[in-house]
Amino acid sequence: MKTWWGFIGLPLALVLLALGVYYFGFAVRQGPADEAQWPVIEPAKVAALEVRTPTESYVFEPGAGAWLVRPLAARPGDICAPKADLAKFTALLNFISANRPKRVLGPFARSQAEAFGLAGPGLVLRIVGVQGPGKDLEFSLGKENPSGEGVYALSSLTPDILFLLDKSWLRQVDHPMDYYHDLKVFEVAEDQVARMGLKGLEGLDWEAESRDGKYFFLRPDTVKDNALSEAEVKLYLHNLLSLKASRLESGRPLPGQAALLEFALWPRKSSEPEFLRLFQVPGDETGLLGQSSRQPCLFEVGWDRIRPLVKTAFELKGRSVVSLNLGDIELVRVTYGQEVFEAEKTETGWRERSGKSNVLGIDLTLWRFTELQFEAEPGVRLPTSALWSMTCELQDVQGKVLSLLSFYEDKELPVGQCWLRVGSEDKYYPVSNQLLNDLKGLFLPNKDFAS
Repeated sequence: MKTWWGFIGLPLALVLLALGVYYFGFAVRQGPADEAQWPVIEPAKVAALEVRTPTESYVFEPGAGAWLVRPLAARPGDICAPKADLAKFTALLNFISANRPKRVLGPFARSQAEAFGLAGPGLVLRIVGVQGPGKDLEFSLGKENPSGEGVYALSSLTPDILFLLDKSWLRQVDHPMDYYHDLKVFEVAEDQVARMGLKGLEGLDWEAESRDGKYFFLRPDTVKDNALSEAEVKLYLHNLLSLKASRLESGRPLPGQAALLEFALWPRKSSEPEFLRLFQVPGDETGLLGQSSRQPCLFEVGWDRIRPLVKTAFELKGRSVVSLNLGDIELVRVTYGQEVFEAEKTETGWRERSGKSNVLGIDLTLWRFTELQFEAEPGVRLPTSALWSMTCELQDVQGKVLSLLSFYEDKELPVGQCWLRVGSEDKYYPVSNQLLNDLKGLFLPNKDFAS
């Protein structure tokens, strides 16, 4: 006699078998994807790359010797397509090429799309031309699998097969378009700059060229052939070449007014300069719009980044007053009024010649001599308001005078400045009075200088 199990046992077994095939078809590792299922991506063969995310879609395409990136909905020529950051774009292509599926999960039917997060809108990559002219390849990414090990994916080459990709795909390819914008302004390397210039802002206009590793002014005529300060040039070029845009404005038209500032750098063996033109944004006192030879689209940059770069010829030229080899100095003689103070170098430090007591801080003060710069153009005569304050004489071990400095105080000068004469030169330099105050503190600590 047949039991109830006999009537339902066979159909139930068939159902369980079918479920098992369905379940284990996706759970059991089927091995790595072969090239017929997931092709090798060669970055050099990519003609364009489209990225579609739930929030925006954009495309990378070649142009003007670089890779450009623009919104997918915008037709070429409708807006300015900015340069893409080559390192980031290359990293994306290399990632796609190197990270093949972890495994093939099994056959896929469109009715299962929602279960695997592939019903859309989702993350889609379309690689143009990688399979040959007119042959594109499209990858669709779904949701993570239950274990969090990877993310489900489809390939247009085999749309009926489900793959599992490493979950790092989501982090690598799900970037907004502006992540790929190249924000660098200049291309030339610092050691390849042959000429540089700046003009704008009420007569600001200078140009300089490199000669045997140093820079000399070409204009204006008042400083022609004068050397620029090596330290100032190094800092200036470093800051200018490291300048980056705050963000790109691909859809913004060029301002109708003349540029507020224009920076120019001529690479070696090039007759055309790289340039940066800056425009004032109407109604915005803190922001500027920039246009450069390297980045075709307008970009925003803050005044706080530009202000340190606005240097006059005077600020850049060599303004050192004293040239000394500090190791040669053996004696410091200071004359103040009728008093003379001397300190000499010994094996244990600087000591007064008379009382033989130690004088601390002389080495730092001597270093300030080498850093001394004039704050405005020197005069050929002292104004009547200037009064002599102190003379400082520096000698070597043989008693030879290395430098003789005369300081003059003048209430008509800007606060913090005094006049300085070097030796018998017919020039008087307005300099910081920090050195004068240091010498007073070292040799005249008990004097009252308030008057």
